[in-house]
Amino acid sequence: MKYYTLTNSTDTDEIGFYPQVDRDTKPLSWLLPPFYDNYRIDNFLDLTEYFDIILNNKSKLTDFIECNSISWGQIISEQTSKLIINAKLPPHKFYPINVLYLEIKYQYYWLHNYENMFQYIDMEKSEFIIIKNGKEIIYSFYSETFYKEKKIECLMNFEATFKIKKIHFLKTFPSYDLFEFESFTFISEKLLNDFKENNITGYEAKFYDKIKIER
Repeated sequence: MKYYTLTNSTDTDEIGFYPQVDRDTKPLSWLLPPFYDNYRIDNFLDLTEYFDIILNNKSKLTDFIECNSISWGQIISEQTSKLIINAKLPPHKFYPINVLYLEIKYQYYWLHNYENMFQYIDMEKSEFIIIKNGKEIIYSFYSETFYKEKKIECLMNFEATFKIKKIHFLKTFPSYDLFEFESFTFISEKLLNDFKENNITGYEAKFYDKIKIER
């Protein structure tokens, strides 16, 4: 199975104006007390109210919309949500959002999905690279703790660079069509083709050749 990285488009030919969201948009409630302490990628919030996002008048209404105040997940149109809900997903939740564009209200959703993907990774076969002083050192993941400690060490050293070399998934990996890992959103070729066939707009997808899946 092939995977691609999924990001919001910054191409103004497609989205009209960057950033799409108008500065008059109020801070989202889940970023304020009492929700703030629970706003984590590994926690699904219990939200029942709708939220309003205002698009810049120069923007185009696309199926994916970037909102800088949301650190993970995707803001997607109702049409996109119908494609994704039929895909194979990790634990997830759709939160309703109102997108206001040219004084018209549209139904959108914030999709939050999360599962600890380290449980599906072959730690010995997966590798990352640390580049320091022009030298590359290749490490196996070894464990989730080891991987995260090395990454933090690297991030604390402005002279060092951290890169994933390859991710080797075990047979237990559920072959999700959409999932989050290490600040990346990955989408399967199957779901990406569904997007293309249905003319979904506002996203960019790039082939990610570092994922291997054990058969």
